[in-house]
Amino acid sequence: IDGELCSACQICVTFCAAKALAISEPRARGDVEAHCVLSKPEKCVGCGRCAQECPAGVIEMKERRAAV
Repeated sequence: IDGELCSACQICVTFCAAKALAISEPRARGDVEAHCVLSKPEKCVGCGRCAQECPAGVIEMKERRAAV
């Protein structure tokens, strides 16, 4: 997720059936910049729906490495 280009529209959060995405918390008091984050990576099933629905096209799916 490109945090610089994400507008925090929450469309990806809405479409994420696994509830793995969230909008970032402010980093400091008065911070108005927010963006989507993969807040619960363990819940992500890799379906790609978030990337498909993102109007800005700032979500890129990546392969996960197998747990050892």
